[in-house]
Amino acid sequence: MPRDCRSTTQALTLLPPRLVRIARSKCAFTLIEILVVLAIMVILFGLLFAPMVAGLDLVRRGKRHVDMQDAVRLAMEQMSRELSEAVYVFDPDVVDVTAVSGNATSLKVVDYSTVTFAPAQRDATGQLITPLRPEVLDVYDPNLAADVPCFRAVRFTVHLADDRLDPGTLKPLVPHGEDNPFAVFRQEGYVREDPPGSGHWGWWADKVVSENALTPRSGADLAPSVSLCESCGSMWMGYAPVCLNSACADADTAVGMRYITEGLQFVPQRTVGEILAASEDGVVYSARHGGWLGVQNDGSQAYTTADLPLPGTELNPRLVVYRYDPDPEVQDWTVRVLDTLEAAPSPEPALVIRWDSGTGSVRFGDWRASGPVFDVSPDPGMGFYPLSIDGDASDGLSADVYDATGNRSSGASYTQDIYPIYPPAPETASDPRVPIAYVIDPTWNGAKVPAKLVRRNISVRLLVQYSAGGGTSHPYRYYNLQPTSNYDQDRIGRWQFCPYVSQDQRTAQIRFNRNDPPSPDWFGGSDALSAFAIEVRYYERCNFDPTSNKDDIVVADYSTRHAMNVCLTVGTYVDLEPSPAMAGLFVLPTDVRLHRIQVRDQVVIRNAMD
Repeated sequence: MPRDCRSTTQALTLLPPRLVRIARSKCAFTLIEILVVLAIMVILFGLLFAPMVAGLDLVRRGKRHVDMQDAVRLAMEQMSRELSEAVYVFDPDVVDVTAVSGNATSLKVVDYSTVTFAPAQRDATGQLITPLRPEVLDVYDPNLAADVPCFRAVRFTVHLADDRLDPGTLKPLVPHGEDNPFAVFRQEGYVREDPPGSGHWGWWADKVVSENALTPRSGADLAPSVSLCESCGSMWMGYAPVCLNSACADADTAVGMRYITEGLQFVPQRTVGEILAASEDGVVYSARHGGWLGVQNDGSQAYTTADLPLPGTELNPRLVVYRYDPDPEVQDWTVRVLDTLEAAPSPEPALVIRWDSGTGSVRFGDWRASGPVFDVSPDPGMGFYPLSIDGDASDGLSADVYDATGNRSSGASYTQDIYPIYPPAPETASDPRVPIAYVIDPTWNGAKVPAKLVRRNISVRLLVQYSAGGGTSHPYRYYNLQPTSNYDQDRIGRWQFCPYVSQDQRTAQIRFNRNDPPSPDWFGGSDALSAFAIEVRYYERCNFDPTSNKDDIVVADYSTRHAMNVCLTVGTYVDLEPSPAMAGLFVLPTDVRLHRIQVRDQVVIRNAMD
């Protein structure tokens, strides 16, 4: 009790009871005092509970952060492990785009957000079956009404946690939201030849056997960076739930919509500026990695500067051929004569290039075959068998014809890659009545650009057709001659030949035994034969500088499926805001700082390299 009240109580004993009650009521707290006290208590409780609420919020955010970290780490581990054990990784999908956000354009967009691969087949205990191979299945396709051979395949992709479409409107049944974000999914299904017999294997979208999410289906998100309508080829930067092109047949629906996100990227390793290692003969150039993506070539498709540049995407290999500068003072390869992605400033029309996408090798040049065809209808007696030499039919030139005296009757200069070397005119029955050697000269007396010959690729065979009498003939028989390094024509065996290549490799002599070269007389002459020819097969290449005689340099940029860079970035969910540029398009808010978890890894696909 306050001091004033105690003194007042002592004085109250002298007052009447009514006055005592009035005096005692003056000692209680007023309403204002109580309200002031309550306000102070609210402020104190606010100061006390604010840190507690903030702490609870930090705990909740920390738990979400830990859950996202665990999910991202486990998802990356699973994707890396399965990719490294794949036996084949399919090329990323390429989408043709005709319009970007309403602007007419034409480009090809590579979808790096999805990867499809064929896992190795395993036995009942889970062990790999050797030799490694994908699992082949027979799945009935009602569209083809036949059993279609398929491979079991796995696909990692991103889509809405609930991506079902409303059957009436063909719009998303559940809109994008915190409880329906974009997440990473592992799908298991099939790939098949589409169309059958084409050699192109594609994902069978309607044959997904199983699907499970690898990242959270609530609270986290991998918002799309690009929206594509595969029906009309339109593209928008952001998230478009439906096609926004009013001219599209599937306008205002989600049919054919594809989403590419920067949150999940499977980018094949691309090597830039690698100088390929040339073989000793200068024909084959090899890269460190094979499994090239882009335009596929098994080595059978030849390209010249007239066939380039290649159409396609950044996945295509870029092969640049540099030639040594003809100026002897430069002594460097500075002249670009071929480029598979751009028009070379100094193109070389005679350059023929092939590459093998599987082995990662580049080959120059081409095979050619020519040789003499003998006229065995009359016996030449003490003369030579008449012969003619004809080259490739695409040359459009007449054959070089040599008569019984060994003279060319088709003009002053030869027009074919091969011409004969005759011995002295026969004087006895044992003297050869055919040439004792042939010269390979791809320049046609200088009418063509120089080419180099590869000694080990020169081969010779005899084509013999026996007469059956009565105007009929037996089928051709082939006899292969064996090469020898003995260039002395007196010591070359009867069934041998010596490919004697000049020092600059631009010409070669096919030498035989000077006393017994391949002849119709080996097989009975005119009486026994209806046809006789010698086929000389050789390889010529033009990938060198004619002045310095130095071989060209090949620099390659290529993407390989043997190594893949994987990046997974998952952020906390935020509401997308409408884009000011286009109605119906949604983008990430620019004023919101997102909390993201990112993991990177490079996966080496070991089995695909075997």
